[in-house]
Amino acid sequence: MKKIIIIIVLWQVLFSQGSFKKIDSLLNIDFFNYTNIGICVYDLDNNKTLYQKNSKLLFRPASNQKIITSATALDYLGPNYNFETKIFSNGNINNDGILQGDLIIQPGFDPILNINDIDNLISQLVNKKIKKINGDLILDLSNIDTLEWNRDWTWDDEPNDYAAHISSIALEENCVNVKVVPSLIGKNPYIILYPDYQNLNVNNNAITVDSSEKSDLIITRDWYYRNNTIIIKGKISLKDKITETVNLENPYKSILIYFYRKLLANGIILNGEINVSRENKTFKNKELLANISHNIKDVLKKFNKESYNLAGEMILRLLGHKMFDTTGSSEFGVKVVKNYIKKLNLNPDNYQIIDGSGLAPTNYINNELIIEILKDIYKNKQKFEIFYNSLPIAGVDGTLSRRMKNTDAMNNVRAKTGTINGVSSLSGYVKNKKGNMLAFSIFTQNHVNNLTMCKKIQDEICIILSQINE
Repeated sequence: MKKIIIIIVLWQVLFSQGSFKKIDSLLNIDFFNYTNIGICVYDLDNNKTLYQKNSKLLFRPASNQKIITSATALDYLGPNYNFETKIFSNGNINNDGILQGDLIIQPGFDPILNINDIDNLISQLVNKKIKKINGDLILDLSNIDTLEWNRDWTWDDEPNDYAAHISSIALEENCVNVKVVPSLIGKNPYIILYPDYQNLNVNNNAITVDSSEKSDLIITRDWYYRNNTIIIKGKISLKDKITETVNLENPYKSILIYFYRKLLANGIILNGEINVSRENKTFKNKELLANISHNIKDVLKKFNKESYNLAGEMILRLLGHKMFDTTGSSEFGVKVVKNYIKKLNLNPDNYQIIDGSGLAPTNYINNELIIEILKDIYKNKQKFEIFYNSLPIAGVDGTLSRRMKNTDAMNNVRAKTGTINGVSSLSGYVKNKKGNMLAFSIFTQNHVNNLTMCKKIQDEICIILSQINE
């Protein structure tokens, strides 16, 4: 009997070693003569490192930076935190439905605020029987600095939706969807904006052409001159309908005007002005009139599954605002992240943390840090459930929906992807055949136009890990 047990144990060990020899073989190709790779695999149930290669070397993480931001948020804000948008007044509502005072919108860094939420807030005001405001409509932005762009983001990320401008208020991701619909041949097409920001200029020089011709539309924003003029040029075929999304300059201004128009549409008259306040002050005698909130689990789910960059920047600034009781900024947010790294018994000075999303090409971290974070999250059941459910599922959803299909890794691997120029990363969790939970982190960088190869290697490694049976 003892011989049988020994043989089984030896077979399991050899299989495990064979699995990691497969990984070594994957990496023994000319591609990695020019491209860097770092890997670390850790068995969370047996508390041991199974494999590592260059795990201490610094890499640009791309959107794997979101793992750090998510973990820091769960640690400092807690798994029950709600991102709240509130409406206050410094006056009273009389019997005639007249608010004698200002209406103050106080945003709470909620990155998933949407049109329905605005409608909800307006409905709450209507239910308060407010018909007229004898005061100003004020958007209180005193909780965040004035920098809408991270210092190290590249200039040519404008005006893309993945590089939305940063504020403590965001509506529909601080972007606008521009839908172009053909009209008559030789005429300008129809333009539909969502949200319907009526303060945006539209420069429509596009032409509708016959269905036999190909569309060659250019849809952009006049970002070079820092304004919100939407530019459409080129041709659109009768057979096509084309939608592009662009970010907005000073998005809070458009949001405030949109809110004002919603007030008017619901029969609430404003006698005062529309203002933005950045003064760090407390409005006197504030009374809460309306509020809307989203739980951190919903925010992190969109943040990680869709790799939503603006959420990372808003969370980073919220952390700075909350933890240091000051105006939210990336600088103070990074300090919170570094404090969290210290809790992991790692030296934050060994890394360079620039933003909360990973869009900056100057973030530098390593596999070791990511593994320590994944281990820390795994220790707390409530935090782990939120974070685990926020990650894309291989072959199922998010940024992994098309990867690892019809393999042992499908519907098993939960991991965060990361992609910027020359960089591809993948880190998260996978269960092996025995049911043990493994944490893994794979960084590749300095590849030249070969993102497909990087992803293929990552996927093969994940499949190998899912097949381990020891």
